[in-house]
Amino acid sequence: MEGYLKPIGGEFWFDLNMISSEIDNFKENDEEIYLDGGQSAIKFIIENMDVREDEYILLPSYLCLDIVNVFIENNIKIAFYDVNRKLEINAESIMKNIENYNVKAVFFIDYFGFPHSEDTIRFFNNLKNREIIIIEDAVQSLWFNPRNFFIGDYVFNSYRKFIPIDGSIVLTKYDIKAKYDRSDSSKYYELVNTARSCKMLFQEFHIGTEDNYLKLFDKAKKEYLNREKSIFKIMPKSKKLLSNINIDNIKNIRIDNYRYIYNRLKNNENIKIIFGENLLKDNIPLGFPILINNRDEIRKSLMMNSIYCPIHWNINHSFVPLSFKDSHYLSSHVLTLPIDQRYTSKDMERLVDNLLFYI
Repeated sequence: MEGYLKPIGGEFWFDLNMISSEIDNFKENDEEIYLDGGQSAIKFIIENMDVREDEYILLPSYLCLDIVNVFIENNIKIAFYDVNRKLEINAESIMKNIENYNVKAVFFIDYFGFPHSEDTIRFFNNLKNREIIIIEDAVQSLWFNPRNFFIGDYVFNSYRKFIPIDGSIVLTKYDIKAKYDRSDSSKYYELVNTARSCKMLFQEFHIGTEDNYLKLFDKAKKEYLNREKSIFKIMPKSKKLLSNINIDNIKNIRIDNYRYIYNRLKNNENIKIIFGENLLKDNIPLGFPILINNRDEIRKSLMMNSIYCPIHWNINHSFVPLSFKDSHYLSSHVLTLPIDQRYTSKDMERLVDNLLFYI
């Protein structure tokens, strides 16, 4: 197609190369709950913990505000603890909150799919010994079975961050009290799956238009935000597709792309790399996060070349106080470079060449 430039980033589309009927990722056990996504997972955890009116949940000051909204909508008292520019958790900040509030649980994030330090893991294990519940957000890593570094009393994920399929696993050893016995009846799935199919036809066969699938994704997002706030179990079709995902192929491509970008950028003085390639172990990362000045201007320039880099995350001072300076710094400086299974080394070369041109 004349003038066509392959997009890097943006919403996922269906790719049959990801699927194999010979693969079965799910190994059913009593400690796993299968839900339709991350928001259902958080709501399930809230209900299952049976939080009292005087109890607080501690949240990291650097997070997706959709998480905050779920707690607020469920009338849960929250307080924030500090996270530094290296995305390391400030244990002292957590302890101050524990002194000031009746803390039921601490919620933490495995940022971009990377595990925390051994000191942080020991700290959380000590909190568990004090009967404080630990909730581990492992949304930014792709997994089907528990990772060695998981330590949460509750651990959950969200597949649509990595592949064009909705679903979530919640891991817990607690007895199950929350109900999740029905599927979503909104139009969201119809819209989002139609959008994914239209994007596949456009990307693979140049059928249709870019504007067509973008409008469908926008409608799907609005439907997702406006749907009933409930706990929905995973759709049977989604679970079947997820079970057949070739996770090893996805892992290899993502790690190769991560290492390529790392080696191209590691000596650049204008770019701060948060996670080194030495941390690529049992995890499958979401993307390649960097810290740069003039982030928003550079991001717009990349978009002009069909490179779409997401931001994780824009935090709002009305939710997260400005006193959490490092978190607000991260919010205005982090750029996530796509590394996913849709892209070859040539795509990564184009991405990095464009980035370096604008830095």
